[in-house]
Amino acid sequence: MSWRSPFSRFRNEKKEMTQNQERLEASSVSAVAQFKGHENSIGFLPLETCPGATHGTGGCADVCYARHGRSRMPTVKQRLQRNTALLNGYCNEGDERGLTSDLLRLIDRATKQFKRRKQIEAREQTTLYRQLRTRGSIFRFQWAGDLISETHARAVRTACEKRPATTCWLYTRSFHLLEQLRPAPGNLTVWLSTDTINEVEARAAKRQHRWTKTARMQEDRSGLLCPKYTGLPTQQACARCGICYDSTATSITFPIKHAATAAVAA
Repeated sequence: MSWRSPFSRFRNEKKEMTQNQERLEASSVSAVAQFKGHENSIGFLPLETCPGATHGTGGCADVCYARHGRSRMPTVKQRLQRNTALLNGYCNEGDERGLTSDLLRLIDRATKQFKRRKQIEAREQTTLYRQLRTRGSIFRFQWAGDLISETHARAVRTACEKRPATTCWLYTRSFHLLEQLRPAPGNLTVWLSTDTINEVEARAAKRQHRWTKTARMQEDRSGLLCPKYTGLPTQQACARCGICYDSTATSITFPIKHAATAAVAA
């Protein structure tokens, strides 16, 4: 048996930490996480990675929730900045394979967390266990930011195709990239984020891509409201609800006056 230095494990851990600094990092967003610490979403700098952002009265830029609240915390902002720099690198080089591999790593890690927690909760048959068993593993793309290029969109589609057991969803205003998501995998739900400024463009995109769904940001509270605005606690809201990724609903409404504080808004 060969001798192994007692410090080798620490060297390996240090090497892994260094490598992780050069990879995309997932987030544990309170509304999306299926339990505390569950890193099942990824974000980028808002506006900087939002080619379809709308500006002015009725637009998304000024009231974007990803520009307020926890997104302004130094640690969160730094993670978004690193992710954005890495994403730009992948896209500038047209490295679809590398970006896909990085996204798959995040999905796999979130799924591993999910399975481990499910096993723990199963021992006592807790409410959380029943919720996890019902929903399965979920992952949200772009809790902050949006699709920025064809390379990015194709990488998301391929990652979903390769992990059919994980249910995924995203909101987008990058309507020009929808073609790159086709054929949309059965485990990916795509929502077109609309408002009074981009509604004509959104309707045209919907006619061309009927497999998408519509999320409207508006002043009134008509239509199917995100349950966050009907009393559902923000904590694990998406995991409890399921409208965004596991329902027959084809449209949903986010009241614009509340958009700045909505952790699950489009």
